Amino acid sequence: MNSIEKLISLANVRGSLNLHCQFEGDWAREHEQEPLGKAPYHIVLVGQCRVDFPDGKSVPMRAGNILLLPTGAPHVMLSLGNTAAPISPKSPRITNGGAVPTHRIGGPSSDFDMLCGSFHFNRTSLLFAALPSYLVIVVVN
Repeated sequence: MNSIEKLISLANVRGSLNLHCQFEGDWAREHEQEPLGKAPYHIVLVGQCRVDFPDGKSVPMRAGNILLLPTGAPHVMLSLGNTAAPISPKSPRITNGGAVPTHRIGGPSSDFDMLCGSFHFNRTSLLFAALPSYLVIVVVN
């Protein structure tokens, strides 16, 4: 077992897929700070968006990108050219019927499609403590 495998083993990492998001038009979705031991992720399947952080940093996202938030940092995901007020995570419009619940903003078609989930890990994990507050992973086909 190499060093990385050992760190992953000690972190006791478990993953979950929690939500399918389909958004149309102008939208914004607020995400609050997650507790220590929970690292959310967002996988953009179709479309583009921007992610804003409280420190003023902004990150563009497009289909094939994965955003991982090892510290559970608060953030707002927005459509490009957004003018809508952010929707709180406490007031989603969610429908069931698929493998995971679907959060839909706008009509039946979607300009933006994303999967959201989280990794749960040992709160004293050196692996997650060594990571930055966010990572953008670009998947190349």
